[in-house]
Amino acid sequence: MAYKFSKYNERELQKAVNKFNAKIKRLESVDREIDIPVKENIKAIKDRVNSKWDLNREIDRLERFTKRNAEDLIKNKSGVVMSRWEYENIQREQKRLNARLLRDIERYSNITPTEFGKAQAVTYAQMGDEKLSNLKARQKAISSKSIMKVNREQLKNLQTLLNKTAANYRKDKDIFYNNFLDGTLLNTAYFIGYDEEKIKYIKDKLNKLSPTQFTKAFEQEQALKDIQLRYDLTKEDGINPEILENDITPLLDNLYENIDQIVDSYM
Repeated sequence: MAYKFSKYNERELQKAVNKFNAKIKRLESVDREIDIPVKENIKAIKDRVNSKWDLNREIDRLERFTKRNAEDLIKNKSGVVMSRWEYENIQREQKRLNARLLRDIERYSNITPTEFGKAQAVTYAQMGDEKLSNLKARQKAISSKSIMKVNREQLKNLQTLLNKTAANYRKDKDIFYNNFLDGTLLNTAYFIGYDEEKIKYIKDKLNKLSPTQFTKAFEQEQALKDIQLRYDLTKEDGINPEILENDITPLLDNLYENIDQIVDSYM
């Protein structure tokens, strides 16, 4: 669910944006070694704000640029030139996302997957889960780069990784919840010609879970993860529908037969 801005929030953000853009305008007439930031606008910021914490970070980022000497240039050991403000932004985001990834790795490592609500014998860490491996790889890639040592290409790659990671965390649970129910579930069933009444029954049952409850169920319930995986395969070229039908139909049948037990486990 998108963050609901109060009138006070609106005023504070507008004031920060106005000061930020005013300083950029003053700097536009000055010759510099690097490009100055792009002017900000309220709508773009609102689109990426999902919480009070997000809003506070955005305002802080804007206000730090308006401080004296924030635009001063620094050069790292590889000769890359950036503003003091840009350096500080990257450093802060690197630390923030690294800490969050470490928390997620610890939490996800200790999750024991379930099959129709029944806990399995091993945790994701013990079974070598792909999502856990991806989290660890992303955390290592983010934490291993020193901003004061990277070359221009490495810095660009780090910024891209930070932006993608932050975007992933901004994804609203409501969006994921609705995408699974109205996207993955319905599209998969349509693709293989699965029984419409059974799919409607499954969807109605899952609708009883809140987005937060559903997210927890999806992280632990192997049946839901398997269906998402098969759906992702349908979007790849060269997939034979008959092969997928033989693969997915038993998964949907098992989900249909055990959906009550799954939903009850996470309510």
